[in-house]
Amino acid sequence: RLKKEAERLLGLQKREEQQQQQQERHRLNNHHRNNSIADVPPPLFTKNDEQDLDRVKKHAEMLSKEQIQQTTHCRMVYKFMEQRRESFFRRIPDTMDASLFDSNTEAFLTKCIYSRCLLSPEDAMYCARFVNMLQRIDAPRFFILQYMDRLLKVIVAALFCVTEQEVGNLGVLLHETWMTLSGWRYESIKYQNEVKRKERSHIDNPKEETTHESYAILYNTWHTSLKNALIGCLKSAEYIHQRSALTVLTAIVRIYPTRPQDGESILEHLKPLQDDSLR
Repeated sequence: RLKKEAERLLGLQKREEQQQQQQERHRLNNHHRNNSIADVPPPLFTKNDEQDLDRVKKHAEMLSKEQIQQTTHCRMVYKFMEQRRESFFRRIPDTMDASLFDSNTEAFLTKCIYSRCLLSPEDAMYCARFVNMLQRIDAPRFFILQYMDRLLKVIVAALFCVTEQEVGNLGVLLHETWMTLSGWRYESIKYQNEVKRKERSHIDNPKEETTHESYAILYNTWHTSLKNALIGCLKSAEYIHQRSALTVLTAIVRIYPTRPQDGESILEHLKPLQDDSLR
């Protein structure tokens, strides 16, 4: 925005200089005539425009410096996280049972993600991006598909028991999460590079990895589960449930649904609400 404003003001300044040059040439060519003040057009670049241009340039310079500082800080934090990644999740013995395999994911989701994502949209965005970072640095013992499976189950249940503000924050988290899930579903190469290659493609059994074909089935299951929850909210007699569904659908409308039959089903259940609003 500042860049566009600066370009606009610089354009006015340039046209003002050109106008002054034309006026000077006109005055020299017609020195034998006495031009009246009315013949002189008003300035295009006023004193206020000059002050605005100075202000915009200062703000743009400040933002550029801040961007450099923030970029440097982010790189330092990312490097720190890479160095400490071994300590994020506890080691699991080879003789573990299913409950131990779930323990890391359950603790991380309950204590780190869900409790924070409800606080604000910024916190929800941070949670989603933090998970993406864990995936990029290949944090040991962090099973991304297991986490996604548990997260979506939690979100589906939470739609019926959170406040209007909290469901808005969940919508932010779901939007960022579903972009990742959808990318893996419809781009097999992306799935291979970001999930399968890092040997984190487990759901319930660490000895059974999820191929892209199996992931497509899993994605369809998540898709249907979310659809059913949203429709359940829309059909509910409780206003807050209907409001929750509408809030989430508004947040994810550009990326969900991706399956036409589920989209048509949601639209069908939106019609009664549209009719009510018309009345």
